[in-house]
Amino acid sequence: MRTRTNIVITCLIAVAIVLIFLLRGAPRSQAPPLGFERVPENESAALAAVSRALAGGTPAATDSGRCVAATFTVVDNLDPGLAVGLFQPGKQYPAHVRVPTTFAPATDPARVGPALAIRLFGVDGEFVREAAAAARTHDFILGTQPVFPYADAAAYAAAITNYLARPTVATGRSSPPARWWSMLPYRFGDRHAVKYAARSCAPIAGAACFEFMLQFQSDPASMPIEDASVAWDEALSPFEPVALIVLGDEALPAADCATGFSPWQALKVHAPLGGINRLRRLLDGKFQPRPETSP
Repeated sequence: MRTRTNIVITCLIAVAIVLIFLLRGAPRSQAPPLGFERVPENESAALAAVSRALAGGTPAATDSGRCVAATFTVVDNLDPGLAVGLFQPGKQYPAHVRVPTTFAPATDPARVGPALAIRLFGVDGEFVREAAAAARTHDFILGTQPVFPYADAAAYAAAITNYLARPTVATGRSSPPARWWSMLPYRFGDRHAVKYAARSCAPIAGAACFEFMLQFQSDPASMPIEDASVAWDEALSPFEPVALIVLGDEALPAADCATGFSPWQALKVHAPLGGINRLRRLLDGKFQPRPETSP
């Protein structure tokens, strides 16, 4: 009996030792839990380099596009598990949507490329920036590709500083995409991360429209937050339509879209995630749009 007890105790001690070794020896590269950020050690130096480069001034932007009034309506049959923050069943927001009118390849990495920018009005909740909460607006910025052209803040910062030292001019143009992508992840509630997308839909009463969609992070290793160059596999986590954007017919005055859109004008439950977004916070206010010129 005593021998059997000693064997059990020995086995338990061995298991405890193995667990301690695994916990202490876990590599830093291990993926964090779903929805969590892990700031790379070199990121602060990258942000400081961009700050120094921006101190010398920035070139003017050319991405104002066409601004129209719109409505952003959350679907009535929204899954109860998706009723977070501004996404509430049947909730409708007046909106301004800036639609690009030219699609020249981007040479300025700070702007990356043509962007579909959406600003919702009358949004309630706790905002990331307390000073901007009075505006009660929430912005979405979507690009033409599913992934960001730079993996992390260090790579993005290097591209920006190189461009500021040697600006170039875009040539040529491409066609508007059938789908727009956030490219970058955002918080969804307390423990989840999502990416956004908007795809063109059949006109509603003659008005252009987009389906607004969410894609949830389901695997932190293959769907990373800190590497923006990795596409999140739609086979693992398909996009889910959650809202409908219906555009107005008439263009609004350019001044209505003159204030720069920012992913950081957001509710806390939908806060930007990842190094690229952290660097974009530094860029806020540095790159304002101006009216486009015809090619």
